[in-house]
Amino acid sequence: MVLKPWAFYEKVFLTVMDDDGERLAHARSTIQDAVITITGDFPELPTGTRPPDLIGGTPVTIRLHLDTRGAIDRIFERCPQFGAEILAAPAMKPWNEYYGRLRDPFGHVWAFGVPLD
Repeated sequence: MVLKPWAFYEKVFLTVMDDDGERLAHARSTIQDAVITITGDFPELPTGTRPPDLIGGTPVTIRLHLDTRGAIDRIFERCPQFGAEILAAPAMKPWNEYYGRLRDPFGHVWAFGVPLD
């Protein structure tokens, strides 16, 4: 079975998908209470949507606070098999947070943290 390139979102984040058969038109992920929407390469839209991998990187990090370390660990366990690059494995950080970062197959950078009080 050949996965579509955007299977990452579907498999890692349990996403609602819409595509035109070749491109990702709309991915909506609900991660705990946060809803994130991503669009693929659609330069013909009024917004001129281009993914980071086609423009040489991204100036944006999608940063989410989750409720538990386990929620972060589950994401990081699944993501490499679907083409994500782990930039910082989840670990305790000096700012008292369990934190990790990854780059998805399209170049979007995601950061996940659990603040520990």
